[in-house]
Amino acid sequence: MAGAEPGDVLFVSRGHVAWGAWSHVAVVVEAPADAVWAEPGSLAVLDASIHDGMYYSPLEAYAGWPRVVVRRASDDPAVRRRIADAAIGHRDRIFAGVARDGSPYSNCTTSAIASLASVGLDPGLSGWRTPDELFRSPVWVD
Repeated sequence: MAGAEPGDVLFVSRGHVAWGAWSHVAVVVEAPADAVWAEPGSLAVLDASIHDGMYYSPLEAYAGWPRVVVRRASDDPAVRRRIADAAIGHRDRIFAGVARDGSPYSNCTTSAIASLASVGLDPGLSGWRTPDELFRSPVWVD
């Protein structure tokens, strides 16, 4: 995680889950001034939970997880910044385990897919997908 930058996507896992190898996906952002659980200006992720909806969590919250991989969809810092800005737009949405295209609900994968698509990067996926499907997407440059 040391090389993570806003616009990168964090894949994390505590072990095998029912839908695959990855438990969760989160877009890396710079915590805005009104962030509550992450220090404003620090690296954070747009996180998701059934109880809290979409919110900012410190990047370090995943440091203790057994598997953490940072993926990058563009080498261009301006494009990565726009991906992060798009993810920030998902804050305060209602979290739903399964969300349909066009609904106001989000989950970890729909948020990441929409953020990538907002800058013209096509992960080859739409709507709700598992973190594993997004991990296997051809969109990554790394």
